[in-house]
Amino acid sequence: SHSSSSEKGCLLTLSTPRTGRGGKGRLPAPRLRDALRAAILRRKGLPTGTPMERDMNVFDFDKTIYDGDSTADFFRFCLHRQPGLSRFLPRIVWGFSLYFLGVWDKTRAKQNFYRFLRAVPDVDGCVSAFWESYLCRIKSWYPAMQRGDDVIISASPEFLLAPACRRLGIPVCMASRVDRHTGAYTGVNCHGEEKVRRFYERFPEGRIEAFYSDSLSDAPLARLADRACLVRGDALLPWPGRNHPA
Repeated sequence: SHSSSSEKGCLLTLSTPRTGRGGKGRLPAPRLRDALRAAILRRKGLPTGTPMERDMNVFDFDKTIYDGDSTADFFRFCLHRQPGLSRFLPRIVWGFSLYFLGVWDKTRAKQNFYRFLRAVPDVDGCVSAFWESYLCRIKSWYPAMQRGDDVIISASPEFLLAPACRRLGIPVCMASRVDRHTGAYTGVNCHGEEKVRRFYERFPEGRIEAFYSDSLSDAPLARLADRACLVRGDALLPWPGRNHPA
């Protein structure tokens, strides 16, 4: 099948930086992964020598298992139901302009975007209605490989993704902690290195068997996985910087 052949194509070996003063030799992928993991756990003051939890598969959500950007789709869905939300558009454009100019960080720009939630009287009802219409956008390859211990880690808001994960039978959803009534963040945008921190916050002794994402910004998580796939549409490609096994 498409999914099984794609998975085999992603059974890759991690190409790692040279080590040592002379620059000779390469740290094997499992040792690099364990070294990165141990360093993170030490910073958190957690033990590093206890037995590992079981391996698990970890997925990004938007443009990975979901065909599109769920946050943008949800905003358009709310806008269709409440045309008056269009009054937030100038502020949204202004905020993202400041982000692209380097004035604001991504967390601040997205928090500014989520201010529209203050004008949505029943966010939970909107989220439920949204997934009634949009859950069909889950890509067909994902259910074919889904396991009972899958993990979603995404920069999209947790209030939006958690209900979708419950419908899909995905037990763990880690995403940006955004107040669904005010749009305010608790913590920072769940992106890049923050995804690694959140993973080990939830699974201090966790091990990632396979990781899937559409974005190279997820390289920190990809480095920790035994194998990783870059998702392009329905294609599961080798993660850049990794080689096919001999």
